[in-house]
Amino acid sequence: VEARLKKEKQKLLTLKNQIQHKNERLEAILSSMGEGMLVSDKKGKIVLVNQCGSTIMRVSPKDLIGTSIDTLMHFVSKRDVDSRSSYCDLVQSVVKDTNIVTVTPTDDFYCQRVGAGDVPITMVIAPLLTSGKNNGVITLFRDGTQEKEVDEMKNTFVSFASHQLRTPLTGIRWYAEELLGSDVGRITKKQRVLIAGMYESTKHMITLVNDLLNVSRVESGKLRISPEPIDLSSFVHDVVVDAAPLLAAKEDTAPGAEIVYNNTLGTFAPIMIDGTLLRQVIHNFLTNAIKYSNAIHTGDISVSLSKDKHGWFVVSVIDHGIGIAKSEQMYVFDKFFRAQNASEVTMSGTGLGLYVAKLVVEDAGCTLGFHSIKGKGSTFFVTIPPEGMVSKDGTRELSV
Repeated sequence: VEARLKKEKQKLLTLKNQIQHKNERLEAILSSMGEGMLVSDKKGKIVLVNQCGSTIMRVSPKDLIGTSIDTLMHFVSKRDVDSRSSYCDLVQSVVKDTNIVTVTPTDDFYCQRVGAGDVPITMVIAPLLTSGKNNGVITLFRDGTQEKEVDEMKNTFVSFASHQLRTPLTGIRWYAEELLGSDVGRITKKQRVLIAGMYESTKHMITLVNDLLNVSRVESGKLRISPEPIDLSSFVHDVVVDAAPLLAAKEDTAPGAEIVYNNTLGTFAPIMIDGTLLRQVIHNFLTNAIKYSNAIHTGDISVSLSKDKHGWFVVSVIDHGIGIAKSEQMYVFDKFFRAQNASEVTMSGTGLGLYVAKLVVEDAGCTLGFHSIKGKGSTFFVTIPPEGMVSKDGTRELSV
């Protein structure tokens, strides 16, 4: 019996040494990582911070471990409006949906450091899964200064190049308009077809240039948002009226199709709106609805003004067009993304309109979303808080 106990004791000692060795190796790996790592449990309590993370935040691990992420004010978003884009909200979304959230330089997240200045960061926030169950959240983050500088250089170049392109393109479009008019003499039918093609191609190029300018302005944080009191119902009605000729001019539009506006709210006081911004967003919804509706996917395009359960104003554009496949819906607001069936319908489109719309809408304290079923249609909507849009200082406006 004594010999067996001695043998079991030796086994336990060996296991203990193995566990200690693995723990030491794990600690060495964590300490040697070139990225900061912060681990929190399901309740949001911080349970682990590695050396790199502590260095980036300029806070000792012992001052962080055991505290709640609700009190962690080191990670902030310069785009944060009413705390809806805060780090805590991102962590909670990962706990709830077990998805992975990636924060890039364009998201404008910074690590606030006492006495050392803010530093831009990139992050990956992922669920900590054990046996298929979510037991917390792991956040990997690093200094994104270099990526931020490269991104700013790219934005500067795109802005400069786009400005240089827009002036000659506008001139070409004007000359084409003059040639298609009657003031410069008669042109043959074949010449008219060629000039009309040049005119349409130039318009497409101008749209692309404007989209690139808007991307540059939004991503650089230079976009100015200037809300003013606006009658929202009349405003939406005017946008609908302006878009009606686009539907009428479309060759494959279903006979009798029109844009129908429905205001469910009646009369109410003006709210604070940046008209240029909101017009661009609704116009983008409408042009997409018109573009992807035809005689096969028939029916009117509907625009509605309502309120949600939280009292936010909701402007929706509903079509019965080609819709978006479920497998592609997660990419709808990605830069340059176009759904496969959309590319089959028409080659025109930059894949930037919805990307820009989402960024500017969120900058203004609003939200943007959609519902869609492939082959049946889509509903895109923008929601505006009762107090209206949030103003933002900047040096640039949307290019339209």
